[in-house]
Amino acid sequence: VFQGGVTASWSNTHVFEDPNWGKDVGFLQDGGFTAPKWRSVLDLEYFRDNWSVSWATEYKSGLKDIRVDLGLPGFGNNSLGYKGTDDYFLHSARFRYDMDSLGVVVGVNNVFDEDPPYVFNPSHNKAPGVYDYIGRYFFMSLTKSF
Repeated sequence: VFQGGVTASWSNTHVFEDPNWGKDVGFLQDGGFTAPKWRSVLDLEYFRDNWSVSWATEYKSGLKDIRVDLGLPGFGNNSLGYKGTDDYFLHSARFRYDMDSLGVVVGVNNVFDEDPPYVFNPSHNKAPGVYDYIGRYFFMSLTKSF
């Protein structure tokens, strides 16, 4: 007999216009970047009695480097075949247990220790604020009710 329950949530965001870059969404350009056109988060949870386990997957669509499309010097036929970033997936897992007035959560973000995509940028080769640059990390939290 199936006991417990399952919850699922799926949120999607499609960006039509970036407040800083206008309608050029999903592009890398001149060391700057816009928001990915698509962001999506799928969160699945199984719960039973006083515990639960959950899995979250985050998706961000790739960013196209407009400098390659424009054929700017140094961006045409590069040795790495670089044209921008690929789609990016990040996975996280959590386990929660509640006992009386104490709650414990343990989990791991970036379960597969996925590296962020390479971004051609003269100063740091990354797009901060868009991708996870911390890597896999474990966490724990305690909650006490009074």
